[in-house]
Amino acid sequence: NPRVSSRLRDLASEYAIPIQLAAVARATPNDANPIQISRGGVATGLVAIPNRYMHSAVETISLADIDQAASLLAQFAASITKSCDWVPRWD
Repeated sequence: NPRVSSRLRDLASEYAIPIQLAAVARATPNDANPIQISRGGVATGLVAIPNRYMHSAVETISLADIDQAASLLAQFAASITKSCDWVPRWD
């Protein structure tokens, strides 16, 4: 959802939370796509934490990346109000 993505980028900038953007041309191997297209659609934004050797005994992840992702999600949740409108508009 462009509005969710925009809010995440704005909050990352405002709170100096480093992010990397990536475009994925196919379905991602998580629940974001099914949630996004469920029924009439649900405003969805994907925050992924980089890792190596996924689904193995030596899967590796940075604790700093986890902390930064958690901070971004907390700021996003705190920024939501009743007046938030997640309907995409391309104006």
